[in-house]
Amino acid sequence: PFRAYTIAHVLYCDGSVFGGNVTRQYRDPSGSPVRQAGYENARSVLDWVYGQQAAAGTLASPLASLVVSGCSAGSIGAQIWADHALNRLPHVAAAVVPDSYAGVFPSSGEGTLIAELGFC
Repeated sequence: PFRAYTIAHVLYCDGSVFGGNVTRQYRDPSGSPVRQAGYENARSVLDWVYGQQAAAGTLASPLASLVVSGCSAGSIGAQIWADHALNRLPHVAAAVVPDSYAGVFPSSGEGTLIAELGFC
């Protein structure tokens, strides 16, 4: 059923829910600093998609349908990036499907989470 669709699947996981941008104080087993670059990873995929739509004939404009989805931690990424994608990609119909996780945090936890992941 997806023969005529273009699917951009962003692989996970660096642990920053597609929004972090931070180098950790701890190191990986090889001794290198642990870098979480979820923001940059997600942004590079979206920039690629935008470029494909801008290239003549590569992707339809407007798209017949646009779906931004993710499950588990990817659900947070879908919620973070949905507005950006919906506003940037002309489309006829769209849906956002954040499966398995709602980005609702207690007021005392959101700031800490965002700071820890290096969100802007």
